[in-house]
Amino acid sequence: NFQKIAINLLNNLKKNRKTLIISSHNPNFLEQICDQAILLEKGKIVKSNEAKGVFEYYKNRYLLNRI
Repeated sequence: NFQKIAINLLNNLKKNRKTLIISSHNPNFLEQICDQAILLEKGKIVKSNEAKGVFEYYKNRYLLNRI
């Protein structure tokens, strides 16, 4: 499965302390592989911190307001 291979590759890069910049609209995927995250809105930094806190902020601000 391509997704498993890709996630394994990303995790190996992480173990070897490599920096990787990923842009995605899928916070669940990013939560699996990121230690740090930056949330941008219209090109401006909205939040920058440990990934867990940034994703929680994103979910509360953008996803929960859709309901």
